[in-house]
Amino acid sequence: YMPFYYHLGKQLTPKVVYQIGAKLGLVGACFLTSCKTVEQWLAMDQDRDLSARIIESNLKLHTKYCDNATPGGPIGYMGLSDGMLEMTTPHTKDFVGFDLGFLTENFGEERYLKHLSFLWNFLKPEGLLVADYITAHDVFHEFCRVKNRKPVIFNTRYGVGIVQR
Repeated sequence: YMPFYYHLGKQLTPKVVYQIGAKLGLVGACFLTSCKTVEQWLAMDQDRDLSARIIESNLKLHTKYCDNATPGGPIGYMGLSDGMLEMTTPHTKDFVGFDLGFLTENFGEERYLKHLSFLWNFLKPEGLLVADYITAHDVFHEFCRVKNRKPVIFNTRYGVGIVQR
């Protein structure tokens, strides 16, 4: 199902992207290979060492394939646990949010909802939230219902939903 993210990267033009559930970095690698507009890729995963390696790998990929890459590549932030989420977002007056949020891991219902809410709160107006593993439980659908939004659903391996803020 990873080619989905490659093709999604061809369709979208985000500058700032935040991903929760970076794991092996496959989603980021597929997306960044085709999306040429990303200036910052922020990622969070529970495993700090793994997350650091993923971010470094994704930044190298971004610098290699993106014409707009700044010297040194974009900045990546990482977190260790749910309590670290807020610390992974650059809290500066200049930071107005991100254009695209990815939730690409199944954390169980309670944590999944917490991560959806976090991404939603920092999305720019008109920003997109892409959630994977939506067939594991009804959390994503209920989240969209509460936010009064109708998602677009793709029948990938685990189901992907996209909703606009």
